[in-house]
Amino acid sequence: MAGELAWHTLSAGQVLHSEGADAQRGLSSAEAAARTRRFGPNKLAGGRAEPRWHAFVRQYRDPMQLVLLAAGIGSLYPLKQYGTGILLILLTLFNAVMGLQQEGKAAAAVAALQNTMIITARVRRDGQLADVSAEHLVPGDIVSVQAGDVVPADGRLLSAATLEVDESALTGESLPVSKGTDTVPGAGTPLGDRADMVYMNTDVTRGAGEFVVTATGMATEVGHISGMLAEEQDVTTPLTRQLDRLSKQILVIAGLALIASMALNLARGDTFIAVFNAAVAFVIAAIPVGLPMVVTTILAWGPSGSRAVMVLLGARVSAGPVAVLLECHPGGRRLTGRIVVLPRPGP
Repeated sequence: MAGELAWHTLSAGQVLHSEGADAQRGLSSAEAAARTRRFGPNKLAGGRAEPRWHAFVRQYRDPMQLVLLAAGIGSLYPLKQYGTGILLILLTLFNAVMGLQQEGKAAAAVAALQNTMIITARVRRDGQLADVSAEHLVPGDIVSVQAGDVVPADGRLLSAATLEVDESALTGESLPVSKGTDTVPGAGTPLGDRADMVYMNTDVTRGAGEFVVTATGMATEVGHISGMLAEEQDVTTPLTRQLDRLSKQILVIAGLALIASMALNLARGDTFIAVFNAAVAFVIAAIPVGLPMVVTTILAWGPSGSRAVMVLLGARVSAGPVAVLLECHPGGRRLTGRIVVLPRPGP
């Protein structure tokens, strides 16, 4: 497999032979089509799309939403206070719709951003240099790049004329890296020191060069990073944990009040129906029905007033009141910078 070889340790001739490519003619159209079927398109795998019904149900994982829903159902029956019950249920629907609307705006913004990042590549096919979509590149393609281009795939350089590439998005290198064709020894050499290689989604800042594609799509270095990020598990935010704790406290207090009220009134000789109706009404009155709506509105309003894209409302909470998210400084072959987060009151 392409991703299993240390391409930077091989000479240009060895890489061409391993990939079955001709530096002068490139691949034939038939061979490129066959390799496309074998390796797939040269693009990063997108996240699994969440069904709308599932996203809607997810809005009701919030304990406060469940409390409001239970209060609304309790108002409908046995209290038969239809106005209150319908209002509470509509409030939960409003909270859910606001959450879906904000997530939909974020998804649309991400999709629009991806559509503006369509990259074309100059590739040798059937002996001719042609512009094709980077999505159609396959291992073994001969690609030419020059200043201003985005590298469309991982590859081993065949030629380089004062070529420099900005690899900060991948390696953290603060300055463009000079590239050449000399073999780099050592299979474990860090990415930033592999001067004979270029990597997908990095920027050519100077010069020109030509390389043979060694990896595409999820087999690229940036594809490996994308795969690791996709495997990360969702975590609850501090605000979510605080709201969950508050909801549980309200439930416990309301439950204890319900039991105490029923026991006291039954001891006084009141009927069970009257006692139960009064106790449920007391519990509903203790629930802060406007809290989920207020929290959702504030979180949704924040990103819309800035130039940030929040896929989930919880992302705004996770970021916190950040003054400087990341500031890079010139330095060695590692990511340097500072992260400044303003203090948040409370735990």
